Amino acid sequence: MNSPFARRLGTNYCPPDDEVENLKTLLIESSLRMEFLDKEITKMQSVLDKLTTERDALQAFMQDHRALLSPIRRIPLEILLAIFLACFPTHRNCAMSASEAPVLLAHVCSSWRTILLSTPALWAEIHVVEPSMAHDNIGRPFVGLYRETLARRLEAIGTWLSRSGRCGLSISLQCSSDKNGDDLFLRALIPFASRWEHIDLTTSSWVLGNVSRLTEEDAPILKSVSLREAIPNMLLGGSWGLLRSSGLSKFSISSTHINPLQLPLRWNRLKDLSIASGSQITSISALRVISWCPELRVCRLEVHDKPDDDGGGPQPVLTHIFLHTFDLNCAGTLHPMIHRFFSRIYFPELRHFTFRGSCESEEHLSFAPLLAAVPHLESLDIGIEALPKSCLVELFHGLPPTMSRLHILDVPHSRTESHNNILALLTLSSTPFTLCCPSLNELRITDCMGFSDIGLLDLIKSRMEISSSRSRLKRVELVFSREMELDILPDLQPFIEMGLYIKLTYPVVTN
Repeated sequence: MNSPFARRLGTNYCPPDDEVENLKTLLIESSLRMEFLDKEITKMQSVLDKLTTERDALQAFMQDHRALLSPIRRIPLEILLAIFLACFPTHRNCAMSASEAPVLLAHVCSSWRTILLSTPALWAEIHVVEPSMAHDNIGRPFVGLYRETLARRLEAIGTWLSRSGRCGLSISLQCSSDKNGDDLFLRALIPFASRWEHIDLTTSSWVLGNVSRLTEEDAPILKSVSLREAIPNMLLGGSWGLLRSSGLSKFSISSTHINPLQLPLRWNRLKDLSIASGSQITSISALRVISWCPELRVCRLEVHDKPDDDGGGPQPVLTHIFLHTFDLNCAGTLHPMIHRFFSRIYFPELRHFTFRGSCESEEHLSFAPLLAAVPHLESLDIGIEALPKSCLVELFHGLPPTMSRLHILDVPHSRTESHNNILALLTLSSTPFTLCCPSLNELRITDCMGFSDIGLLDLIKSRMEISSSRSRLKRVELVFSREMELDILPDLQPFIEMGLYIKLTYPVVTN
């Protein structure tokens, strides 16, 4: 705006009397103009507010009607149910929680809630956890609060399972009660035993003893059983008749009070078996167990051998044509174990093998029986403490050319000189006769203390720079127990761009 006082504005100028009158006149004119503009703005604002209100109402109208055209409303029921099932946890049964399916889905809308409550299959699995006892700041338990929580959870179990109709049930129970009395959670689940298909119990041996009194007729459609003894105490055992169920094909037990060899299982029908029972299984009894299970596909055993075990004398070789996954944990003496077990088996279809143990002496431990028993191995997880270098050389050079995945566990801190020997064995050279695991695609090593960063870099480069994509690494994961010596990721960037996944974990450095 033009003003005759423009050059005086923003200064300390003091106008004379004649200019004061001119300034007052100028301000009166400006005030009148301001009043006019305010009135116009008020009019315009009123019109704008009216238009905004109309627009908001129209937008809400359109949104409500557009929602009727939402594809999710028109999706077939079968697909919607498949979506619901895809929301369920994959590593365990559904928890009784408002933050998980199916309860979470029931809170979306009334139509979904109706569908969920009218579909028994969506309530056919349940994960039950005994509530923990809360304490005040001086350690006194809130008994009343615990009892209220316990009552609500027991009521929720009944409500949940009542929605499952006649469907077969998958139930997992995690209970820490160690009192000699009927377990409330088990009592809530037993009325549904006729529909048990998969039962997973982690609880005290007392509760397991109560389960042992169930018969085959009580649980006629049982397909899998998992028993884990969380709290060892006196076991009042029964006949374990429910394990005679004709459909039982998967069995897992971890208990020091139950001898798995005396259980009335239909061994010849098992396809998945896992046993960890203290010192009750030796390599000889493990052979016997495997021979009882001709249909076995997956097997996990914890074996306890002693140095003075004689091995039971000459035995025929046990051939198993279906076993493809085997996990063996040698908790006793390792040296006799290698000979007496692996010299008596032949697993031509074994693809995935996990082996753990502890070598207690410096003498050479031959893996020849093991390597001969698994000619088509593709994946090996091995954790052997204090393994001599000569054993490592024999093991890695003897692995079949089909090996594509290798996971080394528990690399010993005391044998630093062996660490880089492992990397050297796996590093490809230009001489074809020195190739070790030529088809290796995945390498994982934990507890890397003595491995050098430069040795790892050489290994990866040797595997990635060869012309054959068959021998190129696709995944490398190492967990170091030392600080980083050299950042090798910049040198590996070209291979990462080619698709290599690499994860190197070092301990956090604290000042």
